[in-house]
Amino acid sequence: MTALTERQCRSGPHDWRVLEGGDGPILVFLHGAGGSTESFRPLMEHLASDFRVFAMDLPGHGATRRGARGRSGLGPMAEDLADLITAEAGARLALVGHSAGGALALQMDGMLTPKTHILINAALAPFDGVAGWAFPLMARTLRNLPFAPDLIARRVGNERQITGLLETTGSAVSEEMISRYAALAASRDHVDGTLAMMAEWDLADLLARLPEIATPARFIVGLADRTVLPGVSEHAVGRMPDATLIERPGGHLLHEEAPELIASEVTAILAEKPQKALS
Repeated sequence: MTALTERQCRSGPHDWRVLEGGDGPILVFLHGAGGSTESFRPLMEHLASDFRVFAMDLPGHGATRRGARGRSGLGPMAEDLADLITAEAGARLALVGHSAGGALALQMDGMLTPKTHILINAALAPFDGVAGWAFPLMARTLRNLPFAPDLIARRVGNERQITGLLETTGSAVSEEMISRYAALAASRDHVDGTLAMMAEWDLADLLARLPEIATPARFIVGLADRTVLPGVSEHAVGRMPDATLIERPGGHLLHEEAPELIASEVTAILAEKPQKALS
């Protein structure tokens, strides 16, 4: 497998931590809320022998220092990401997004011109019922309390709590995953960035626009996912003009459980021949 390198770079209001490597057509990776580029490292290492792979910690996540408040919602974050990717990654073959990263990939359709979207357990459903207002309201309330990130980091930033949280995703949990997510959860800045993203997240406009997104979209779904149920991707596929569903064993963190499997799926998707429009 090809070794990856990391660096910091400035784009827009943020100081980004970037992970990259390999040579060839460019694949851009977008992690989900509460994660970091490290969740993609094994997958990227598998793919870097044939592609140039490029990923970044989202604003406020991991080692990316958020330079402006009010830029953590879906629209502003996609704009800032598009500026970074345009400056650093050139012509993109595909955007590979996990969970909320899948929503960001689709939001950037039109800002960027990838040939394909590859979406792993894409988070494309708003919270139902009372959770639709209660969860974002809770996140906004906690974000505005100066002590909240410290309190949450102390509460969940240990391996026992993290193990329980990861197991609820339906994924097989490894010691490496537990250690990595525990370190993230123990970081006050990371928790603050995650709360800001939750508080400002709104999918309504993107969901309404799905039928207009003509870029081929391939949805890889873990059948055991208990965080974003497989039906969410199935519903999105039915509303998009060029979308297909790929179902595989595994939970929400499918790309971390089985990076070799997902690498082979990504390679197979990118080898697809474009379908000619019917006359």
